[in-house]
Amino acid sequence: MNAATLLIRHGRIATMTGAQNLPGDGPLGFVEDGLIAASGEQIAYVGAEAATRLRKPKAKPQPGEGEEIEIAPNAVEIDAQGQLVTPGLVEPHSHLLFAGDRADEFSQRLAGSTYAEIAQAGGGILATVKSTREAKDEDLVLAARERLERLARAGVTTVEVKSGYGLSVEGELRLLRLIREAANGAPCDVVPTLLALHAVPPEMDSRAWVEAVLKEVLPQAMHDKLAHGIDAFCEKGAFGTDECRTVLEAGSPDTCTPIS
Repeated sequence: MNAATLLIRHGRIATMTGAQNLPGDGPLGFVEDGLIAASGEQIAYVGAEAATRLRKPKAKPQPGEGEEIEIAPNAVEIDAQGQLVTPGLVEPHSHLLFAGDRADEFSQRLAGSTYAEIAQAGGGILATVKSTREAKDEDLVLAARERLERLARAGVTTVEVKSGYGLSVEGELRLLRLIREAANGAPCDVVPTLLALHAVPPEMDSRAWVEAVLKEVLPQAMHDKLAHGIDAFCEKGAFGTDECRTVLEAGSPDTCTPIS
C-alpha cells in the first residue's frame, strides 16, 4: 500500500461485516482498539492495531508479524480514544429543500387525525407547496445548506434530496436547480431526485399533471441532468399504480433512474 496519509487509532470500529439481522448476530462487526489507515481518499487498512506495525517516514522496514503500514511525512493522526468509528451514514429519503413549518401536524396525528383529514383541512403536502412556491430562491438554498451541514455533523456522507414541492412544470424544475445550487460545496454528497408525482397540483387533475410531467418536466430534467433518479407517491388520494409506473418507466438509466 502507499504511505498512509490518515490514521485513526484506538477506535471502536464498526466494520459492518458478518450477519446483522438476527438476534445474536453482530453487533456491527466491532473491532476493539482498531486502526483505520487511509492513503489519500482510499481506505487501505481496517483492523486491530495490534495486528500492524507502523513505520515512520524514512525508517527502515522491520521484521515481525502483522501488516506493516508506512506513515507519510505529513500524515494526520487521530486518537479516537475508544470512541465509536462508523462508516458514513446515508440519508436515502429526504425533502430537504422546502419552506414553511408543519410541526403542528404531529400533535394532530397523535390526537387521531388521519393524513387525509389534515390535508383536507389545508395541511399536508399542499401546505408546504404553497410556502415553497412563495419563498425566495436564496432563502430556500440557504435553509437547505444549513440542513446539509447539520446532517454532515451527524455523520451523514450522502443524502438524497427530492423535489415535489413545486408541483408545476417550472416549479419542479426550479427546485431541482436549487437542489443543485445547494449541493455546490456541500460537506456531503447530494443525490437529487425528481418527485413530481408527490401530490396532485391544486390547478389541475392527476391525468393532466402526469401528462405534463411526461411531456415537459421529465424531458427537461433529463436534458439538463438535474436529477439522478425519479420517485413517485403511489397512494390513495395521490397517484395510482398505472400513473406511477408510466412516469417511472419514462426515465432513462443514463439520466433519471426509477427508485420506487
